Amino acid sequence: MKTATDIRAGLLQVVLTILGMVAVGLIATGLLLGVTTAADAQTVALAAPAPQPAAVAALAPVPNAAPAPQPADTIYKSARRALNQGQYEQAAKLFYEARTAEPQYAADALYYQALAYTKMGGRSSYREALKTLQMQFEQYPDAATHQEAESLAIRVQAELARLGDPRAAEAMQREAARMQAEMEREIQREVERAQRDAERAQADLGRQQAEIERSQARMHQEQEKQMQREQRAELERQHARQEAAHREAEMKMYALQALMESDPETAIPILENVLTTRTDETAVLRQQAVFLAARLDDDVRANDLMLDVLANDPDPEVRMHAAHWLARSDDPRAANALRSAAQSGDPELQEAAVYAIAQKPGPESAAALRDIASRPGTDPDIRAMAIHGLARHPSPESTRFLMEMFESLPPEEIEAREAALYGLAQSPGGVSGDFLFGIVSDPDEDPEIREMALFAAAQSGGISAGQFGQLYRDADSREAKEQLMFALTRSEDPEAFDVLLEIARTETDPELKQNAVFWIGRSEDPRAKELMLEILEQ
Repeated sequence: MKTATDIRAGLLQVVLTILGMVAVGLIATGLLLGVTTAADAQTVALAAPAPQPAAVAALAPVPNAAPAPQPADTIYKSARRALNQGQYEQAAKLFYEARTAEPQYAADALYYQALAYTKMGGRSSYREALKTLQMQFEQYPDAATHQEAESLAIRVQAELARLGDPRAAEAMQREAARMQAEMEREIQREVERAQRDAERAQADLGRQQAEIERSQARMHQEQEKQMQREQRAELERQHARQEAAHREAEMKMYALQALMESDPETAIPILENVLTTRTDETAVLRQQAVFLAARLDDDVRANDLMLDVLANDPDPEVRMHAAHWLARSDDPRAANALRSAAQSGDPELQEAAVYAIAQKPGPESAAALRDIASRPGTDPDIRAMAIHGLARHPSPESTRFLMEMFESLPPEEIEAREAALYGLAQSPGGVSGDFLFGIVSDPDEDPEIREMALFAAAQSGGISAGQFGQLYRDADSREAKEQLMFALTRSEDPEAFDVLLEIARTETDPELKQNAVFWIGRSEDPRAKELMLEILEQ
């Protein structure tokens, strides 16, 4: 059983790992939050957004909406059913109603709402997720899902930080420091507790030894034998319970894997039968079978199986595994199949195919992604995924395409425009500084787009530190200045540190001044130490 220290240490490791990945811009959008906690896996994204009443009314109906609650249902159960069917917005409405109509579910509903926001993705959804989690922390500190909520909050903060949110980045830094200190205190308490236990155990051992010495040698031997028998029996019971807990699917897969190694001619037809027996009960088994099929020595046969799974399996996770494998295949049919899947009418299959194409190296994959993104009638979410995938294929051609795509996209496709800017951020030296500066300085541009343009400018070096400084001086809001300050911290321009020092010395807003000092304090530049001494001497 994991101790509190184990849990905190695990969360701290997640925070530190995410921070390191954010710093070098290696986290791909949506990957971090694909799987969150054991509670998430159990409910298959059991959550819904936590909008205010007006926001709930604004949620558009989704296709194949969940059926109206039956008399034996509760609103909460209906929300869970809708959520399990992937109808996140419908589930959001029902969860919101359940919080007031069925208060016995309110605590967990808040967590699941936040999780649903996370599943929906996007900067605004992530921020709503944090607001909803904060409501649970304040109103239901003893909620059963409190621990999962804390973990989810860290992951959402990390995703916002990756998207360039300065407050989230700072919060992640502070959370890591807080958790480190808390873990150290907990370790110290456990060490002290262990010492006390050891002292008590030592005293008990002394008393027991005295009693044993007074006992007859024969009784002593019998007691030792009895203790050994009880220990062996307990170990056997524990082993039996562990064996009984293994899932039937795992046992079958182990057997099939062993048969593959000893008698592949017998095992392969069984494997094919597993992959073509497409019921809800065999979904997990099929997911694992895909990996066995990928290990077949016969590449043609393996490709045949994967192509069939990609085209016909009803489970999106199984199709996702097949698409991932096909991304590594050299068979020309694989590339064509992934392109076809990206044009199918199944949104989940489209997502799996676009993601797989993005993982496949080579100019052909980049060309396919550009074709998907520019094709008329492409779903906005799929277009955004294709554009985001181009970040993995930096090239002058992709840079030009992303700039043109950004200019041609309608303002309402926020996610796709942000993805284009994110891709440009991965093209150091290839982005026009005037292009990014025009976006950042445009007061009529969407704030989130301007924020992402700042991120791209900081990553690619498209805007000089001097331009950042001028934008900071012209900014008329604290939030804009925070974003510019964060962009300065990501800039590789040597003069960026000079601008930060100027802000720290001249800024009159206490909070902004404190933020500047915070970022400067993390630098190894000798001038950082001089500033700290100046502050202490004031």
